Amino acid sequence: MGDRGNIQINQPLVGEASGEASIFFYTHWRGSQICQVLAKALDDNRDAWNNPDYLTRMIFNELQGDDRTNKGFGIGISEIDPEYPTPEVYWTTRTSKFGTQMPDELMVEYNGEISTGDEFVDRFTNPRLRDRADQEFEPTLEMLVIE
Repeated sequence: MGDRGNIQINQPLVGEASGEASIFFYTHWRGSQICQVLAKALDDNRDAWNNPDYLTRMIFNELQGDDRTNKGFGIGISEIDPEYPTPEVYWTTRTSKFGTQMPDELMVEYNGEISTGDEFVDRFTNPRLRDRADQEFEPTLEMLVIE
């Protein structure tokens, strides 16, 4: 019983020539809202999109909300019993003048679709788009009309 979900974060190994490290956030009670939680965290913390360490913590804070009990949330190196597809946050990278990688653009892969951070936020915070989020996504004329 529960409403389990995960968010995967793939941080680039900043200062290294290549590579990344993965971490998973787990919720026992907010799995059906996982994309909306992630979109809110991203939208509220746009100034941290180029700083994977800070943004990762901010995403977990949003997932937890005000709940500081010792059960219901977790942090691990593998996915935990998901009931819903797991969104994966990652960064494209660029090479610094020292030959090491730096984070560049924030991206999110969800259910086989790759989005920029802006596209993901729009998709899961816009009520018209959110209702169709787990279906094949094709914008309709109604969605494109500016009110």
